[in-house]
Amino acid sequence: ATTLTGDWGGWRTKLSDHGFTLQAYVTGMLQGQAGGSNDSTFINSLTDRGTGYGPYVAGRADVLFELDTGKMGLWSGGSLHGHAEIEFGEVPGWTGGVMWPVNTAAITPLVDPGQVTLSSLFYRQRVSDTTVMLGKINALDLLARDPFFGGWGIERFQNLAFVANPNGVTQLVMLGASIDQKIGDFNFTLLAFDPNNRTENTLDEPFADGVNCNFTAQWNGKAWGRPSNLGVSYSFSTRESADLEELYLPSDQRLVAPNVPDNLTFRFGHQLWASRVRPGKGIGLYGRASVTQGSPNPIQWSIAGGITGEGMWESRPWDSFGIGVYRYEWSPGLSTALLTELGPETGLEIYYNLAVTPWLIITPDVQIVDPATTGAGVCTVLGLRTMIKF
Repeated sequence: ATTLTGDWGGWRTKLSDHGFTLQAYVTGMLQGQAGGSNDSTFINSLTDRGTGYGPYVAGRADVLFELDTGKMGLWSGGSLHGHAEIEFGEVPGWTGGVMWPVNTAAITPLVDPGQVTLSSLFYRQRVSDTTVMLGKINALDLLARDPFFGGWGIERFQNLAFVANPNGVTQLVMLGASIDQKIGDFNFTLLAFDPNNRTENTLDEPFADGVNCNFTAQWNGKAWGRPSNLGVSYSFSTRESADLEELYLPSDQRLVAPNVPDNLTFRFGHQLWASRVRPGKGIGLYGRASVTQGSPNPIQWSIAGGITGEGMWESRPWDSFGIGVYRYEWSPGLSTALLTELGPETGLEIYYNLAVTPWLIITPDVQIVDPATTGAGVCTVLGLRTMIKF
C-alpha cells in the first residue's frame, strides 16, 4: 500500500471512481542551526517561533481533495480542488540572517501557528485542449507535479528558494483566474490575480489595489530521447508601488517608482536517466534564471537549479534525493528599506528521502547558506523530517 490507511476496505477506490479523491499528509520536523550567526532572532520572535540555534520541533498536516464532475455524473472536464493545512511548533523559518526561509513547511500557511487554513479552493474546467481555472489558489499546489521545484517543503527541498519561485510579483496564495491553451507540445498560459496575499481575507475588496499578470509559454517534449521542457514567463503588477529608497518615508511623501514590479524567468528541465522501476521517474537536471527591472521589486536577478532523482534502485524504488543551489541579488534600495546592509545570498541544499515504506518517508536534510545579511557568517542548518501519507 502507498498510504498508511490503505484502501479503506475498498471505499477509497469506490469514492475515486465516483469522483472524490483525498490525500492526507502528517509531517514532523526537527531542525537545528549548526553554524553561523543568530541574526534572524527578531523576525522569528515576530512569528512566534524559536529564536536560538535549537534544535526545535514542529509539525504540520495537509489535506488535499478533488471532486471530479465527470465521474460524479454531472459534466465532463470539471474539477473542484481544495487544500487545508495547519502548522504548529517552534521550528524557525529564518536562521543566521538569511533572506529566504530555510524551512517553508514551518512558516506556511502565512497565519499564526495552530490555525487551520483553507489555502486553496479553485475550480478547473477542461474543454478539449483549453483549461480554465478560477478561485483561491495556493501557488505551491501548482508545482505539485514538478520533479524539482515545489513539494510544499514536505516532499523534496525545504528552502523557499526551491519550494516556490520567489520573484517579487507572485503571492503564495492568490485570488485569480487563468486560461491555458495546449497546441501540440506547447502550452500557453495567462494568469491574472489580486496583488495581495489572500491566505486570509480572501474576498476583502478584491483587485482594489490593481492586478498582477503572468504570461507563460512552455515546450514539453523530448530531447535526445528523454523528457525535456523549456519555458519562459513574464510577470508584472499594475499596483502602484513606491521606490524602495522611499519606503522609510511617511506614505504621503513617497515617490511612485518609475517601473512596475516585474519578473522575466527562463526555466528548463531534462531527464538524464530513466528509472527501471518507477515509470516516468528517474534522475533529471532542472533550473531557472530570473531578471527584473529592479526597484520596486526587491529582487534584481536570481538563479536556482540542481538535480533530483526517484526510483534509482530496484531494491528501494521509493527512495529519492535532491541537490540544489541558488543565488539571489537584491535591487539597490532594499538595504535602505530594511535598514540593514545586504549582499547577495547563495545557498546549497541536499536531502535524501529514505522510504521505510511507500507511506513513511524519513528525510535528513542539510543546508549551507551564505546569507544576505552583511557580516553574518555562513549558516549551516541540519534537519530531519518524517512524513506519513494517509
